[in-house]
Amino acid sequence: MKPSYVLAVAVCCVFACSPTGAVTTVDVEGVSGSRVNDTLATAQVLGVLPVGTDSLTVNGHLSDTIDADVDFYQFTVAGGTVDVYFDIDLANDVNSIDDDDSGLDSQLVIFDAAGSMIAFSDDNNFFEVPPDNAGTDPGSDPFGDLDPFIAPLPLDNGVYYAALAAWDNNPSVGLEGSFTLLSVSGVSFSGITPNSSFDLDSSIAEDNTVFGQYRLDIRTAFLEIEGGPAQDLDGDDDVDDADFALLFAAFTGPGVGPPSNPAADLDGDNDVDDADFALAFAAFTGPGAAAADVPEPASVALLAAVGVLACGRRRG
Repeated sequence: MKPSYVLAVAVCCVFACSPTGAVTTVDVEGVSGSRVNDTLATAQVLGVLPVGTDSLTVNGHLSDTIDADVDFYQFTVAGGTVDVYFDIDLANDVNSIDDDDSGLDSQLVIFDAAGSMIAFSDDNNFFEVPPDNAGTDPGSDPFGDLDPFIAPLPLDNGVYYAALAAWDNNPSVGLEGSFTLLSVSGVSFSGITPNSSFDLDSSIAEDNTVFGQYRLDIRTAFLEIEGGPAQDLDGDDDVDDADFALLFAAFTGPGVGPPSNPAADLDGDNDVDDADFALAFAAFTGPGAAAADVPEPASVALLAAVGVLACGRRRG
């Protein structure tokens, strides 16, 4: 066994003794395009929506191996009516504002328990000139002008579904109901006949903006201040041991991909390797800490180990 892999096992022991933070769900399909969660009936269950600044978060990927991939997620509202904010980030222009709308261009659809469409967003409203809304898109600005954002959507107790599809894979519903422009971004609907299917017109061979990574946050707060950076893989607004654990779990080595967790590919080169660890290291804060805070001792040891691990792998 090479020394670098022995060290990897040792570092995992550090994770076991360190705070784990919030758990972020990973798209059950990964990048495989298995169509496991492509319908309302097979939606991936996220659980009960927390109230406050915490969120239900998914690191997902619309497949680059099959046409017209759709990802359905089920969540539950409990404890009374709340305003809900749906935010897609780290998709369109994920690497640079100069990408000229490269990366996934998606649309987000919300369904009720009966399968009726109740809300929709293709592109958010935060980048229009002059803007319709004050503030910026949390987690996207200054990137992601084609990332959907729906808010505030009032939801009563019950089960709901969020479905993400490419911009040219449209919901099949007829718009015989009424609609309302939401005050922040997106459109809400009422009186739509239940129909949770999509047109399935999207083709990966024709356009490279119909597949790629994304992060979905469902929460009950707008969060004017941008949350954690891309390195915040577990969505708890810091970069700590738990995020490095997710990086290790998705590690592929250079030129070997795609990774099991697309969000771990921080530099967007279709693998998870030393370069991604370097980006995570640069953003490290420690658990619950601001960037200027000093990491806890266990975290310092972890970062030192990661540096040795990267050097060991480069030596071969």
